[in-house]
Amino acid sequence: IAKLLPPKPAGFGSPIADRAVWEKLAAIPEAKKAIADAEQVAAKTIPEQPDALFLDFSKTGNRDRWQTVAFERRRRIEKLTLGEGFENQGRFIKPLELVIAELCREKTWVYPAHDKTLANFNGKAREMDLGAVFVAMELAEADYLLGDKLSARTRQLLRDNVRQRVLYPFREMAEGKAKEMG
Repeated sequence: IAKLLPPKPAGFGSPIADRAVWEKLAAIPEAKKAIADAEQVAAKTIPEQPDALFLDFSKTGNRDRWQTVAFERRRRIEKLTLGEGFENQGRFIKPLELVIAELCREKTWVYPAHDKTLANFNGKAREMDLGAVFVAMELAEADYLLGDKLSARTRQLLRDNVRQRVLYPFREMAEGKAKEMG
């Protein structure tokens, strides 16, 4: 796989430093909506996601209560990243760094419905599901697009979490050292 990868990592889109690309995109009406969405998200408090909300699925079988909060938290990454990319004024960086820190504090990125034994929640396993992969992808894309606009501490935090929560478990599974998540 390593031989197939380009020498320099790339993501979707152009880094924020490529202002010609971002300014061209900023001229379309959707960019104004993206900035307005980022403003709305930045003005709101990050919703709490207490352990009891995660454990609700194991007690009641209800997926919706946790997922509603989780999706609201996770969607912030894209909205704040795009808002900053279009605007490039720095006003969405702090709210983005706050949500990144919150997501990295979560016990697991695996959905409660996919962690029925609570092994991930209790730190006994480090598995990944599509939900965890989605968070990792969003964080990696924010890192790629915004680069040094994010603090070195935030970039290290998100990279460490992506490795520990998704990349290492995937590698262990691909090498046959861990079973696929069921």
